[in-house]
Amino acid sequence: MRDRALNFNIIPHPKKIAIIGTDNVNTADAELRLISDSAVAKEGFSIKFDGKTFKVSFADESGKFYALQTVEQIKTLKKAPEFKIEDYPEYEYRGFSLDCARHSFTVDEIKRLIDAAAGFRLNRFHWHLTDDQGWRIEIDGKPRLNETGSVRKSSDFGGHSDKRPYRALFSKDEIRDIIAYCRERRIEVIPEIDIPGHASAILASYPHLGCSKKPVEVQTKQGIYNNILCVSNEEVYNFLFGVLDEVCELFPFEYIHIGGDETPTKSWENCPDCRKMKEDLGLENFSSLQGVFMKRVAEYLKAKGKKVIVWNESLKGGILTPEDVTVQRWMGGGNSSYEFAEAGGKVIESDFFHYYCDYPFGMTPLKKTYNYEPAKKYKKCGAQKPYGIEAEIWTEYISDFDTLCRFYFPRMAAIAEAAWGGKTSYKDFTLRYRSADEKLKAMGINSAPERDRDLNPLLRIPDIIKFFSGSLNLGMLKDHMEVS
Repeated sequence: MRDRALNFNIIPHPKKIAIIGTDNVNTADAELRLISDSAVAKEGFSIKFDGKTFKVSFADESGKFYALQTVEQIKTLKKAPEFKIEDYPEYEYRGFSLDCARHSFTVDEIKRLIDAAAGFRLNRFHWHLTDDQGWRIEIDGKPRLNETGSVRKSSDFGGHSDKRPYRALFSKDEIRDIIAYCRERRIEVIPEIDIPGHASAILASYPHLGCSKKPVEVQTKQGIYNNILCVSNEEVYNFLFGVLDEVCELFPFEYIHIGGDETPTKSWENCPDCRKMKEDLGLENFSSLQGVFMKRVAEYLKAKGKKVIVWNESLKGGILTPEDVTVQRWMGGGNSSYEFAEAGGKVIESDFFHYYCDYPFGMTPLKKTYNYEPAKKYKKCGAQKPYGIEAEIWTEYISDFDTLCRFYFPRMAAIAEAAWGGKTSYKDFTLRYRSADEKLKAMGINSAPERDRDLNPLLRIPDIIKFFSGSLNLGMLKDHMEVS
């Protein structure tokens, strides 16, 4: 019976599936019966097909939506035996990201990505809207962010150079449109305003917010820059609180992401006011200044009824606690994220070596992504499992939607299957994905070709070299490792 159950083309695969009949029956004409049942798990559902009717039970609107997504997948089989399915998510937070700071995308393209994620039952959209290479969210009270921060003079990523100015900015109406679209699909939108590092676009617009107060440019290349906000300058906080007031008003959901990754402290070390702040507070190192900064911003947002996510580098100073923030772990930091989870903190797992989808399949094969077990290291360290997992994609080297899709799929589907906890085998997943692939193509989303997803080991190195050619981006990876 189990082998026959695996022939179902469902992604994510249900935790429990049983064949209760022997004959294949036409599913196209089956009726749909919806049953509200408080005994069903949160966001979970059950589906019983008796040959005539899909009886769908759920406890909440999310469970209902996910059940209907599953019924839609099953109907593509045309015929199916009588069966019963029970499913509920392994992780409360099941995320996917999109970086629009380096290269942006149209509202229509973002909606197609959202539709794909909703089909795989993901429920958090982490939208990276600010970075060194551009500011992408309209802010009424800080017009120079819209006018100056949204424009870079060229784009010089990897071995490719485009000398034309690059501008992108989402209006508030466009953002509201995307938020409403996500809400209909049971997805919460989490904006990321990346601070105190990755702040070149801010400082290009308002130079006085940096330690040197000297003008900088919106960056045209990937990398880690010393252009960071001055933590000892009270005007920085007044500026940020004004920005965040508008962000909170725009985004109705509980979480705001405030970054905190890749923050070199050189400018603070050279700033008399920051050095004095460190001494006055009795801090051991400048990394602790970042903790003080992040805690103050988190407390401001908490007073506005919001919760805060930070990247795991923010834990380095030893200031932030589980009461202050949720941590997103991507790379480095030793055991700090696991210890944070052990202390009762919420951690979102988005491991660089498995869940970063913007690197070539030669570097991160699909099988490696699918077989990753996010909770394993946490359990080994004596911590509870992560609060959630997230598929990451960054767009330094992705400038168009088709390329984005070829990197993101089928990886997003593999991560979604881990998020729901019903993984089977990698071979079975690849067979089931073929049906999903056809649906995605109809939506204008083209996945990576099967031949590219798991290259022969002899071909993986050339694939990596080809990706990094023209710019020794391995140096960028080295920078990541050092700052993390």
